[in-house]
Amino acid sequence: MNKFISTIKKIFAPIDLTKGKPYKVIILFALPILLSNLINQVYHLADAIVVGQTIPQQFAGINDTNPLSFLIIQFAGGTTIGLSVAIANRFSKKDYASLRKSIAQCIIICFLITIILTILGLIFINPLLNSVGLNENVDSISFTAGKIYMITIIAGLFGCISYNLIINICRSIGDSVTPLIFLVISNILNIVLDIIFALTFKGADLKVFGVAFATVISWIISSILCFIYTFKKYKFIRLTKEDFHFSSKDFLYHIKISIPLGLQYSILAIGIVIMQNGIVQFDVNNFTDGNTVYHYVQDGYGAACKLQNFLNTAYFALASSILAYVAQNDGIKNLERLNKGIKQGFIIGLILYAIITISGLLFTINGAFVHLFLKVDHITKETIKYGSIYLYVSLPLGIVLFSLIYARNCLQGFSKPLFPFLAGVGELVARILAVLFFPTLLNPSNPYSEISFAGLSFADGFAWIIGALILVVPLLVYLKKKNKDSSYKSIENNNIDNNINNN
Repeated sequence: MNKFISTIKKIFAPIDLTKGKPYKVIILFALPILLSNLINQVYHLADAIVVGQTIPQQFAGINDTNPLSFLIIQFAGGTTIGLSVAIANRFSKKDYASLRKSIAQCIIICFLITIILTILGLIFINPLLNSVGLNENVDSISFTAGKIYMITIIAGLFGCISYNLIINICRSIGDSVTPLIFLVISNILNIVLDIIFALTFKGADLKVFGVAFATVISWIISSILCFIYTFKKYKFIRLTKEDFHFSSKDFLYHIKISIPLGLQYSILAIGIVIMQNGIVQFDVNNFTDGNTVYHYVQDGYGAACKLQNFLNTAYFALASSILAYVAQNDGIKNLERLNKGIKQGFIIGLILYAIITISGLLFTINGAFVHLFLKVDHITKETIKYGSIYLYVSLPLGIVLFSLIYARNCLQGFSKPLFPFLAGVGELVARILAVLFFPTLLNPSNPYSEISFAGLSFADGFAWIIGALILVVPLLVYLKKKNKDSSYKSIENNNIDNNINNN
């Protein structure tokens, strides 16, 4: 019994990424994050299934708002990830006084972001919906569904931002298990409420509100519980009034490393918004009957994206692990360990790429991925065809996506936000150019043909290629520069015996 309890405590204990074999601690740290991401994606899949099975006419409208959710929510998520770099760096030095002040600054910044994003999101809700191709005069059903869903999500951003903050605080101090626990609680609650609201609320509009409201409730409850548990578990991060003492220097430092990352995520989302607009136009130009727009392309593309997002969780989990790994080891200036961990992490990513690509292509057989989300009587050969085209184009390019994410998180771990930001700009420009010109280049006489859709599907891959080029080369140059840094070499030499024992 004592051995069992000891094992459980070891599993739930924070992982010190500055010790142990690099590949081993990277995998161990990534596994709870992967489970968290998978559970989160399971919720999104379940959410889509509930919508697709109960209100299939509203599926396209809700799905079309995904880029808007990414635009708003991921800015907050990106900002909290950037903030976690400062926390991880101070944690690795065991500077708990500065660590607590850093957490206090993070709370203040997130509070301000919540207010600004909520106000702006509600004020500009109609232009935001128009940006993804939702137009009340063209398709009133989808527009109304998207508007109800987004207003509810924006009004509940407090819960989302709070949850992102606390899970990134946990991960920055080496605890990737606590976020997993509360994510399970959150998603179980979310799915149960989804089903209850969808089945009991009357009318399609009220059901759409119920699905969004279930998400908001689960955010708030899970973030509150996670804050309470985390601050009770880790005494060294318990805040006092003095920790909130304002320091302009410290505040600007946190802004400097967090806002560029938040902007980067937002810039990426703008490109995805434009991509979604292009997808909607394929339906508007091909499948319109009088006043009705059929959602064949939107439904197929939406189902394909949900499958791909589910599979890509492994890339993001590994990248999150390497960010914490780099931040902690850079904090103690362990050059040998940095080089070894980055190389071993990339090899793990190559193995994941092979598994993800093969799995994704298998799901295209007989349109299996579409049947996951829609009622049989709402599935058409066009829906399967367009969704499959997107997967055939994007899945093989997953190696580029992984390289981009991996290099970006390495640079963020080194507190180098400039190139990740520039990569976001590069991705935005590349995706816009691809959406505007690739369909026409492939079929000048009909930019809304099947072959043109293949060109549109390549917009994501083209953006990944440009982003990867902007990130990978600077990362390699930066690593080469670090190998010549005397401050790193001196510390490495002083601790060479310790490094040998740990590796």
